[in-house]
Amino acid sequence: MKQGLVFLASVFMLVIITGSALAVIAPSTPPTGSTFDQRLVLRKSEQKITLDPKVQERLIQKCRAAQAVITTLIHDTEPIINERNSIYQKIDAKLWVMVGQLKLANKDTFKFEQQHTEYVKKIAAFQTTGANFRQTLDDLAVINCQADIIGFKALLETARTYYTELYNQTADNNNYVLNTVKPTIDDFVTQLTPKTNPN
Repeated sequence: MKQGLVFLASVFMLVIITGSALAVIAPSTPPTGSTFDQRLVLRKSEQKITLDPKVQERLIQKCRAAQAVITTLIHDTEPIINERNSIYQKIDAKLWVMVGQLKLANKDTFKFEQQHTEYVKKIAAFQTTGANFRQTLDDLAVINCQADIIGFKALLETARTYYTELYNQTADNNNYVLNTVKPTIDDFVTQLTPKTNPN
Protein backbone atom coordinates (compact mmCIF):
# COMPACT_ATOMS: atom_id res chain seq x y z
CA MET A 1 0.00 0.00 0.00
CA LYS A 2 2.80 2.39 0.92
CA GLN A 3 4.57 1.70 -2.37
CA GLY A 4 1.34 2.37 -4.23
CA LEU A 5 0.92 5.73 -2.52
CA VAL A 6 4.51 6.73 -3.28
CA PHE A 7 3.95 5.68 -6.89
CA LEU A 8 0.74 7.69 -7.13
CA ALA A 9 2.47 10.75 -5.69
CA SER A 10 5.22 10.40 -8.28
CA VAL A 11 2.70 10.25 -11.11
CA PHE A 12 1.01 13.44 -9.91
CA MET A 13 4.45 15.03 -9.61
CA LEU A 14 5.00 14.27 -13.27
CA VAL A 15 1.76 16.06 -14.16
CA ILE A 16 2.86 19.11 -12.19
CA ILE A 17 6.27 19.15 -13.86
CA THR A 18 5.00 18.73 -17.39
CA GLY A 19 1.70 20.60 -17.36
CA SER A 20 -1.97 19.82 -16.82
CA ALA A 21 -3.60 16.70 -18.20
CA LEU A 22 -5.26 16.73 -21.59
CA ALA A 23 -8.41 14.92 -22.66
CA VAL A 24 -7.89 11.20 -22.08
CA ILE A 25 -7.26 9.20 -25.24
CA ALA A 26 -7.31 5.42 -24.81
CA PRO A 27 -3.95 4.14 -26.05
CA SER A 28 -3.65 1.00 -28.11
CA THR A 29 -1.20 -1.87 -27.66
CA PRO A 30 1.77 -1.43 -30.02
CA PRO A 31 2.52 -4.27 -32.43
CA THR A 32 4.82 -6.95 -31.03
CA GLY A 33 8.44 -6.10 -31.75
CA SER A 34 7.70 -2.45 -32.47
CA THR A 35 10.59 0.00 -32.35
CA PHE A 36 10.80 3.19 -30.31
CA ASP A 37 10.23 5.27 -33.45
CA GLN A 38 7.14 3.23 -34.38
CA ARG A 39 5.68 3.60 -30.89
CA LEU A 40 6.38 7.31 -30.86
CA VAL A 41 4.53 7.78 -34.15
CA LEU A 42 1.63 5.76 -32.74
CA ARG A 43 1.41 7.83 -29.54
CA LYS A 44 1.59 11.10 -31.43
CA SER A 45 -1.20 10.01 -33.76
CA GLU A 46 -3.35 8.93 -30.81
CA GLN A 47 -2.83 11.94 -28.55
CA LYS A 48 -2.68 14.69 -31.21
CA ILE A 49 -0.86 17.07 -28.86
CA THR A 50 -0.88 20.80 -29.58
CA LEU A 51 0.94 23.21 -27.29
CA ASP A 52 0.97 26.96 -26.94
CA PRO A 53 4.50 28.25 -27.75
CA LYS A 54 4.98 29.54 -24.20
CA VAL A 55 3.86 26.25 -22.69
CA GLN A 56 6.08 24.38 -25.12
CA GLU A 57 9.11 26.41 -24.08
CA ARG A 58 8.36 25.86 -20.40
CA LEU A 59 8.07 22.12 -20.93
CA ILE A 60 11.33 22.01 -22.89
CA GLN A 61 13.06 23.62 -19.92
CA LYS A 62 11.57 21.14 -17.43
CA CYS A 63 11.41 17.86 -19.34
CA ARG A 64 14.94 16.71 -18.41
CA ALA A 65 14.04 16.97 -14.74
CA ALA A 66 10.85 15.04 -15.47
CA GLN A 67 12.89 12.28 -17.08
CA ALA A 68 14.87 11.88 -13.86
CA VAL A 69 11.57 11.27 -12.05
CA ILE A 70 10.52 8.82 -14.76
CA THR A 71 13.74 6.83 -14.30
CA THR A 72 12.86 6.48 -10.61
CA LEU A 73 9.35 5.41 -11.56
CA ILE A 74 10.71 2.67 -13.80
CA HIS A 75 12.76 1.30 -10.89
CA ASP A 76 9.85 1.56 -8.41
CA THR A 77 7.00 0.24 -10.54
CA GLU A 78 8.62 -2.97 -11.76
CA PRO A 79 8.39 -4.82 -8.41
CA ILE A 80 4.91 -3.42 -7.71
CA ILE A 81 3.46 -4.71 -10.98
CA ASN A 82 5.34 -8.00 -10.70
CA GLU A 83 4.04 -8.56 -7.18
CA ARG A 84 0.46 -7.89 -8.30
CA ASN A 85 0.85 -10.32 -11.19
CA SER A 86 2.24 -12.93 -8.79
CA ILE A 87 -0.78 -12.56 -6.50
CA TYR A 88 -3.16 -12.95 -9.44
CA GLN A 89 -1.36 -16.09 -10.63
CA LYS A 90 -1.55 -17.65 -7.16
CA ILE A 91 -5.29 -16.99 -6.98
CA ASP A 92 -5.69 -18.44 -10.48
CA ALA A 93 -3.84 -21.61 -9.44
CA LYS A 94 -5.96 -22.00 -6.29
CA LEU A 95 -9.15 -21.64 -8.31
CA TRP A 96 -7.98 -24.38 -10.70
CA VAL A 97 -7.35 -26.69 -7.73
CA MET A 98 -10.78 -25.90 -6.30
CA VAL A 99 -12.47 -26.72 -9.60
CA GLY A 100 -10.79 -30.14 -9.60
CA GLN A 101 -11.71 -30.82 -5.98
CA LEU A 102 -15.33 -29.84 -6.57
CA LYS A 103 -15.54 -32.12 -9.60
CA LEU A 104 -14.26 -34.99 -7.46
CA ALA A 105 -17.02 -34.15 -4.99
CA ASN A 106 -19.55 -34.43 -7.86
CA LYS A 107 -20.49 -30.75 -7.69
CA ASP A 108 -21.72 -28.74 -10.66
CA THR A 109 -18.82 -26.39 -11.40
CA PHE A 110 -20.15 -24.82 -14.60
CA LYS A 111 -20.83 -21.40 -13.04
CA PHE A 112 -17.59 -21.48 -11.07
CA GLU A 113 -15.56 -22.35 -14.17
CA GLN A 114 -17.18 -19.47 -16.06
CA GLN A 115 -16.17 -17.12 -13.25
CA HIS A 116 -12.65 -18.51 -13.33
CA THR A 117 -12.43 -17.98 -17.09
CA GLU A 118 -13.56 -14.37 -16.67
CA TYR A 119 -10.96 -13.86 -13.94
CA VAL A 120 -8.21 -15.22 -16.22
CA LYS A 121 -9.27 -12.65 -18.85
CA LYS A 122 -9.00 -9.90 -16.25
CA ILE A 123 -5.51 -11.07 -15.30
CA ALA A 124 -4.45 -11.04 -18.96
CA ALA A 125 -5.80 -7.50 -19.39
CA PHE A 126 -3.84 -6.31 -16.35
CA GLN A 127 -0.66 -7.94 -17.65
CA THR A 128 -1.07 -6.27 -21.04
CA THR A 129 -1.68 -2.86 -19.48
CA GLY A 130 1.26 -3.32 -17.13
CA ALA A 131 3.59 -4.24 -19.99
CA ASN A 132 2.40 -1.25 -22.04
CA PHE A 133 2.83 1.08 -19.08
CA ARG A 134 6.39 -0.08 -18.42
CA GLN A 135 7.26 0.21 -22.12
CA THR A 136 5.88 3.74 -22.24
CA LEU A 137 7.94 4.72 -19.19
CA ASP A 138 11.03 3.29 -20.92
CA ASP A 139 10.24 5.33 -24.01
CA LEU A 140 9.75 8.46 -21.90
CA ALA A 141 13.16 7.95 -20.31
CA VAL A 142 15.06 7.70 -23.61
CA ILE A 143 13.30 10.24 -25.83
CA ASN A 144 15.23 13.42 -26.61
CA CYS A 145 12.51 15.47 -24.98
CA GLN A 146 13.98 18.86 -25.79
CA ALA A 147 14.17 18.00 -29.48
CA ASP A 148 10.66 16.48 -29.54
CA ILE A 149 8.57 17.93 -26.73
CA ILE A 150 5.34 16.99 -28.54
CA GLY A 151 6.42 13.36 -28.60
CA PHE A 152 7.41 13.54 -24.94
CA LYS A 153 4.03 14.99 -23.99
CA ALA A 154 2.22 12.34 -26.05
CA LEU A 155 4.14 9.59 -24.26
CA LEU A 156 3.46 11.19 -20.90
CA GLU A 157 -0.29 11.33 -21.50
CA THR A 158 -0.16 7.71 -22.68
CA ALA A 159 1.65 6.67 -19.48
CA ARG A 160 -0.89 8.52 -17.33
CA THR A 161 -3.75 6.77 -19.10
CA TYR A 162 -2.12 3.36 -18.65
CA TYR A 163 -1.59 4.10 -14.96
CA THR A 164 -5.28 4.95 -14.56
CA GLU A 165 -6.18 1.70 -16.33
CA LEU A 166 -3.91 -0.27 -13.99
CA TYR A 167 -5.50 1.38 -10.97
CA ASN A 168 -9.02 0.66 -12.22
CA GLN A 169 -8.19 -2.91 -13.26
CA THR A 170 -6.71 -3.63 -9.82
CA ALA A 171 -9.86 -2.38 -8.13
CA ASP A 172 -12.06 -4.34 -10.56
CA ASN A 173 -10.09 -7.56 -10.05
CA ASN A 174 -10.27 -7.26 -6.28
CA ASN A 175 -13.98 -6.53 -6.44
CA TYR A 176 -14.59 -9.49 -8.77
CA VAL A 177 -12.84 -11.94 -6.46
CA LEU A 178 -14.51 -10.57 -3.34
CA ASN A 179 -18.06 -10.09 -4.62
CA THR A 180 -18.40 -12.69 -7.39
CA VAL A 181 -15.95 -15.55 -6.91
CA LYS A 182 -15.88 -15.70 -3.11
CA PRO A 183 -19.69 -15.99 -2.68
CA THR A 184 -19.64 -18.95 -5.09
CA ILE A 185 -16.87 -20.61 -3.08
CA ASP A 186 -18.74 -19.90 0.16
CA ASP A 187 -21.82 -21.58 -1.29
CA PHE A 188 -19.82 -24.71 -2.11
CA VAL A 189 -18.34 -24.71 1.40
CA THR A 190 -21.86 -24.61 2.84
CA GLN A 191 -22.93 -27.48 0.59
CA LEU A 192 -19.94 -29.60 1.59
CA THR A 193 -20.09 -28.90 5.31
CA PRO A 194 -21.61 -31.90 7.14
CA LYS A 195 -24.90 -31.03 8.75
CA THR A 196 -25.02 -31.80 12.44
CA ASN A 197 -27.97 -33.69 13.87
CA PRO A 198 -29.69 -31.54 16.52
CA ASN A 199 -30.76 -34.70 18.31
